[in-house]
Amino acid sequence: MDKQDQILEKLEKMEKFMFQHLVTKQELSELADKVGLLTESVNNLTTTVANLAKQVHDYGEEHASIKHQLLIVQDWIRKAADKVGIEFKL
Repeated sequence: MDKQDQILEKLEKMEKFMFQHLVTKQELSELADKVGLLTESVNNLTTTVANLAKQVHDYGEEHASIKHQLLIVQDWIRKAADKVGIEFKL
């Protein structure tokens, strides 16, 4: 193998490496666009999850409040039932 063949072989290896590892401006622009879309999607998902978490939290607070009110009403019914002589069962 002469010197020229060695140089051609090295150039071919470099070309192969460049095609595998380097990108064009257009490819980079396309990747940037995709990253922008993904960022927007992640932001939308984050907002949706935050809203859902707030709804779950609010539901939990509402549930606790209703439970407390129900216990007060049950206690009042028990006391009223005792006074009128009726057995109160749940």
